Amino acid sequence: MRALPLIVLFGITCQAAVAQVSVGHRAGVSFSRWLVNGGEGTIAKAWNDRQKLVPGLSVELPVEFAIRQHLMLGSGLAFIQKGYQYKGSSKQQYRSNYLQVPLTVGWAFDRHRFRVTPSIGGAFGMNVRGTGVWRFEDRSNSSWTFPIGRMDDKGYAYRKPDQEWSMLARLGIAYTWDHSALTLDLSYQYGLSNAMFDFQFTDINGNPVDPGNIPIPEARQRSYVVQLGYVLSLGSGGRKPKPVEALSDSTRSILAEAGIIPKVMVGTRFGATRSTMSFSASLPEEEARVVDGAEPLMGITAAVMVKVRLSDHWSLRSELAYMQKGWRCQWYPRPTLENDLLRMTYLELPLLVSYQMTGHKLRPFVLAGPVIGRGLGGVQLYHAVGGTAYGDFYNASAVTFGDKPGDHNPWDFSAQAGVGLAFAVGHSELNLDMRYQHGFSDVVSDPSINLYSEKAQASHRNWMLNIGYLVPWRK
Repeated sequence: MRALPLIVLFGITCQAAVAQVSVGHRAGVSFSRWLVNGGEGTIAKAWNDRQKLVPGLSVELPVEFAIRQHLMLGSGLAFIQKGYQYKGSSKQQYRSNYLQVPLTVGWAFDRHRFRVTPSIGGAFGMNVRGTGVWRFEDRSNSSWTFPIGRMDDKGYAYRKPDQEWSMLARLGIAYTWDHSALTLDLSYQYGLSNAMFDFQFTDINGNPVDPGNIPIPEARQRSYVVQLGYVLSLGSGGRKPKPVEALSDSTRSILAEAGIIPKVMVGTRFGATRSTMSFSASLPEEEARVVDGAEPLMGITAAVMVKVRLSDHWSLRSELAYMQKGWRCQWYPRPTLENDLLRMTYLELPLLVSYQMTGHKLRPFVLAGPVIGRGLGGVQLYHAVGGTAYGDFYNASAVTFGDKPGDHNPWDFSAQAGVGLAFAVGHSELNLDMRYQHGFSDVVSDPSINLYSEKAQASHRNWMLNIGYLVPWRK
């Protein structure tokens, strides 16, 4: 059953031999809540009356196949946050993260440069954990953050089903030019799986708690998603493009001056990160505790880009990027069975110089430059053995940046270097690159951040794999 979505996706990709293929990415916000049914009517009504939509993040790498002139088949890989929140003075927010494989069938209506595509289908999602927050506005605005896990995660305060099936309805609006299109995607997901009461309530040691004779209703997740993005047409797999002669440097310069080869291009990128940290401390035992057994942390990154062509080979690339950093390590000084998770998010401004080789379709390039980042927030998850009188303790807390006690250094200065491959589609480009980012700033600006050493230092180390696109800027 778990392999079914992969089998379906493989079958879809086989259509590339006879269909026009488009790829891209999009990002936006989701608004989710639960619809509770069953059990005693008063319980379901109380749940539904107290809920309101909770906002979350949604990003997607779509793949579209034009099977016929107007018949569209859509799939890809998506990340979405779902959950709900309570109304009232004690605000409770629950967000679970899902990796999804959507599958839709739609019909495209074209008019001038616009294309409107309504589609229906479904989505299969894998739960990749999440967090919950309780805020008590009537008690000095205090809050409690806790992790939400999968069914096989022991030690989590709450556990939910590993999988979710949903019905999916979409409306895509695209503005096309050249071989690309800017898109606005509106979608609605109707959950078919029981979202809440399949999961187990547990005690502080992670053992399931028997609900007793309480009638258990069922909950289905409902999500509304708004995304902006792009798609780039890669052409038809069944037709070979006509060969194009390489342009000489002088010809390229003439075409560039005439505006045929663009000097300025804009676009976006999206990718995955693999992050660690370099850590040192004045106490050798603390440095050994933190560094020994540390593990990398996977995350996401996204950016909008502007590329200015300086010559036939050289260009300047400026970006506004969202970046997740951190690692898994024994950050907290207490008995433990597993590594803590430290995830930090930054808004960054890379300024990169790129050298790109000329060619027909494939153009290798290298890039490098400085980066300045500003911390936005994050989360820390930690597990203590015998942390309380009741047994183990598993909790979460927010990462804060600033100059208050316990805050992390808000500024991060680093450098990026990478290699990539540009695939030319008309005057547009599809980019695939791998980068390394080396941080120079000390994250631990305050030694009271759960460390004993007076002189502890930590700086970020990140690998990134990105896919993106660039289209000509036209006045």
